[in-house]
Amino acid sequence: MRYLPAAAIILAAISTPALATNQVVLENSSCNLTTGCLFTGNANPSTVGDIMDAYNGAKDPDILLTWLGATDDSFSGKGNLDGTWTFSQPVDYLAVKAGNQFMLYYVGGATSGNWSTDGLFNPNGQTHPQLGLSHLAFYAGPNDPGVPEPASWAMMLGGFGMMGGVMRARRKTQVTFA
Repeated sequence: MRYLPAAAIILAAISTPALATNQVVLENSSCNLTTGCLFTGNANPSTVGDIMDAYNGAKDPDILLTWLGATDDSFSGKGNLDGTWTFSQPVDYLAVKAGNQFMLYYVGGATSGNWSTDGLFNPNGQTHPQLGLSHLAFYAGPNDPGVPEPASWAMMLGGFGMMGGVMRARRKTQVTFA
């Protein structure tokens, strides 16, 4: 009987789920990335997978995010309600973070643009204009699906070459009647 408390402690530890440290939740599954999708949680390098999981679990087509960077504490827009941003390389997705929420926008390869905390809520439920910017996060997306990769070009050109060769070989065949 003296092993029962230890066994109960081990069983309780095993059956208790671990708390997520970077939980991200998509607040409205009918959102549009052009006008912004509201998330609860944080937008930083450690939550990229959580953001994709939350969005891709509710929306189609899926998004693929690659972390590019974020503004730091010296960013002149920190605490402001709106402003402009500039980034050194093309950005496909922009997250505007304020309070415990952020809005994710598709900006399509831009290197600059405007941002606003409109639509974000602080823990007391107050909305813009009471809530100032925490930071901006910048993400790249996948290559433009409309532009084939070099291997695809090679396969396509090879296929055209084979079709041309077959067509040329067929033209050499002549039928004669006696």
